[in-house]
Amino acid sequence: MASGRRWQLAASWSGGQCVTCGRGGRTMGVPPRPSSAVSKWCAQEVDLGCPDAPAPVRRPATTIVIRSGRLGERSPAGAARTAVSVERRCGSGRPAGAGPRPPLWRRLLSRRGLHLQLQLVWLLVALLCVAVLIAQIVDRIQTLGNPPIGTESRRVYNTSMYYPAVTICHMEGFKRSVVSRYNQSWDRNSRAFQARWSRFPWQSATLEQLWTEASYSPQETIMTCQLGDGRNDGVCPVWAGLADGLRSFELSWQLQPLSGGCTTLRPRADLHPRPGIETGIQLYLRSDPDEYVSPGMGVGWTVTVHDPKYNWSDLALGWYDSLSVLTGDRVQAKLEGSFHSSVQRQDASCADVKDYNVASCHYNCIADRLEAKYGCRPPWIAGAQPLCNDSASFEPLLSSVVRREDSLYSECLARCIRPCDNNFYSLYVMSVSGAAELLANNISQVQIYYPTGLTARAAQYRAYSGIQFLADVGGLLGLLLGVSVLSTAQVIKDGCLWAARRYWRLEEEDDQWDEEAHELVAAASCGIAGQTAKR
Repeated sequence: MASGRRWQLAASWSGGQCVTCGRGGRTMGVPPRPSSAVSKWCAQEVDLGCPDAPAPVRRPATTIVIRSGRLGERSPAGAARTAVSVERRCGSGRPAGAGPRPPLWRRLLSRRGLHLQLQLVWLLVALLCVAVLIAQIVDRIQTLGNPPIGTESRRVYNTSMYYPAVTICHMEGFKRSVVSRYNQSWDRNSRAFQARWSRFPWQSATLEQLWTEASYSPQETIMTCQLGDGRNDGVCPVWAGLADGLRSFELSWQLQPLSGGCTTLRPRADLHPRPGIETGIQLYLRSDPDEYVSPGMGVGWTVTVHDPKYNWSDLALGWYDSLSVLTGDRVQAKLEGSFHSSVQRQDASCADVKDYNVASCHYNCIADRLEAKYGCRPPWIAGAQPLCNDSASFEPLLSSVVRREDSLYSECLARCIRPCDNNFYSLYVMSVSGAAELLANNISQVQIYYPTGLTARAAQYRAYSGIQFLADVGGLLGLLLGVSVLSTAQVIKDGCLWAARRYWRLEEEDDQWDEEAHELVAAASCGIAGQTAKR
C-alpha cells in the first residue's frame, strides 16, 4: 500500500463554475458557483479515499471543506487561486514518516504548551481572587450586621446640676411594739420575721394593717430637707406649715417586703441648682431607738440615690448607690453623676423606649409570679389577687422573697432588659463626724452635693457603617479583580451601545424586508392588472 500519498487540490473559476482538480488526472466536480448576488465564496465538500488500498478493505473517508479566497470582480481567467494541501495516511491519524512522539516535558515547554500553561495559571489566579473576594464580602456583610462597638467618653462641665432621687429606709423597718402586738418578732440579722405565721390573728387583722402600722411614716423619718437655696428653691414638701410654701421635692412612700415603709424624695423637675455643698441636698433624719429590736447593732437609716424615674424596691434591681447613716452622725457625701448611652446589639439588647422603667418592670414581673404561684398577693403589692389571709399561703411566699428564689428572679431578669440610656449616681463619703446634740435627739444630718460641675458622659456607637462597607467592597474589587466605578461605567456604556447597534441593525433589516415585500406585492398587483386588461 502506498501510504502517505500527497494530494494537491486547487479551486479555481472556469467558465462560471467552481472546478477542483486532483493528481493523476482524477477530476472532482464541484457544483456551479452561486451568483455573486447571493454569495461570493466557493465551498465544496470532497471525499478522498485511499486509491491504492485493496478493494475488500474499507477505509474511513476524510471529508475536507475547501474554501477559496474572496474573489473580486476580475474575469474568470484572472481569478485568484487557492491551493490546499491535504496530507493523510490511510489507517493512521499521524502523518507518514513522522518520528516518535516527543516527551511530555518537551511538549509542555513548546510555544503552544507554554501558552497553555500560562492560560491555566491565569485562570487559577482569577478563580482564587474570586474566592477570596466572596469570602471577604461575606465577612464584611456579617460585620455590618453585627458591627463592633466603640465608646466615646468625655467630661462635661455644667453650671446647673441634675440631682438624683433619694430613698430613705430605716435599718429596722418595722417597729418592735407594733410587731409584738401582732404576735410576731423581727430578726435584724436575717431581715425576716421569726415567729410562725400561724400565731398571727388572721380573724381580727390583716397583713396590710401589720405592714402599714409597723412601718415608719415620712413624718417619723424626715425632720427637714432642702435642695438649692431654701429662700428661693423651697424646702421639704411636708408638714409643719410648709404645705402651702415652695417645695423643692416631691414625696412618695411605699411599703417594702423587708424594709417596711421607705420614703423617696424626688427633686422638682425644674430645679437644677449650681454645684456646691451649700446648694446640695440637706437632710435631717430622726429615728426611735426604743422601737429597735437590736439597738446595739446601730440605729439609723440606709440612704439610696438613684435615677428619679425609677422606684427603689427590695424586689427590684437597678443602678443605685447607698450609704448607711447612724444617729448622731454628720455625714458629707460627694455625688458623681454619669450618663451612659448604649446601642442595640445582637448579643446585648437594650430597650430604646422613652418611658421604659426597668425597675418597675422587674418589680411587676416578680409580683405577677408571686401571685400566680401562691394564688394571693402580699401586702406590699397592689394586685388583682386577694390579700393572703392564712399562714399556709403567706409563709412560703415570704420565704421565697427572703431567699430570692432563682425561679422568680432569673426569669424576670431575662424579661426586663436594660434601658439603652442610663443615668448613674455614685456616693463617696467625704467626712463623718459625731455631734452630741444630734445624738441626744436621735437625729443625723446628711449632706449630698456635687463638688464641681463635671459629669461623665459615655456614648456607644457602631464602629462600622455602611460607608465603610462600600469602601471595603470597592477596595477588594479593585485589588482582586481590577474593577472600579469608571470601569463598571465603561462596561455599561459598551453594553448599551452594543444593544443599540443590534437594535438599529434589526430595524434596518426589517425596513429592507418591508421594501422588498412591498415591491413583490406591487409586481404581483401589476401582473394581475395586466391579465385583467387582456381579458
